[in-house]
Amino acid sequence: MFKKVLSAILFRVFVTTILFLIICFAIAISVTKGNAVEHIHTKDCNHRISHFAKIDPSKGRYYGEKKEYYVFCRLYDEKIDRSRREEERKCFYECSDKETVVVTTSIGYPCQNSITEKRKP
Repeated sequence: MFKKVLSAILFRVFVTTILFLIICFAIAISVTKGNAVEHIHTKDCNHRISHFAKIDPSKGRYYGEKKEYYVFCRLYDEKIDRSRREEERKCFYECSDKETVVVTTSIGYPCQNSITEKRKP
């Protein structure tokens, strides 16, 4: 009898833990897919701003008040041009809409691992 009670308690703990993890996972997904789009940080800004956008169901993209949407871009290559007098760094990003973005910065400003690009429909 003691084994049956212990088994029942362990089963309830197991089911409760699984349900808790599923709920946490669902909340994490909803937060990451939420309407917050991070501000693109440049060399001159040192603040953090969240822009809130609305989803246009016909396009499946995030639109704000100015009818713009944002794409996420990841760094895939970085080149330093030392042939010019003023050395510069080129950062190559591949975006979620399959476009390539090249950002040219000074040698003292490193490439970011990812950026958010603003697009107009």
